[in-house]
Amino acid sequence: KREEFYRPAALIIDLAMRGEIEIFVSASTFVNAFYILSKVYSKDFLYDSMTKLKEFCKVSSVDVNIVDKALKAKWHDFEDCTQFYSALAISADVIVTRNVVDFSKSTIFATTPIDFLNEFFDTEKCNNK
Repeated sequence: KREEFYRPAALIIDLAMRGEIEIFVSASTFVNAFYILSKVYSKDFLYDSMTKLKEFCKVSSVDVNIVDKALKAKWHDFEDCTQFYSALAISADVIVTRNVVDFSKSTIFATTPIDFLNEFFDTEKCNNK
């Protein structure tokens, strides 16, 4: 189900690795990714991979204040609501997600990885003319 999102996400990570964009990943994303990937990969591989990921991603918090706000907001998807409040706390410009619909209450623009890349490269073309 998620394979179609792999390449665009990998391109976004590549842009961050080259310093062309700054990306934040919430602390809960690290936890969730580690858990899901541990079904397939060794823990040593995951610790190494997550350490490398953290070298070019900044980590945004999911603390008690964010949890409290998400509980009060009562979005349909609690995890997405915590992602929103984590992004809001760091004044994020955009939330890149495969599930834009769950961010309908977000005050931060939410977009898919493909749409983000299309906008990024269109903007780059305009700036390079």
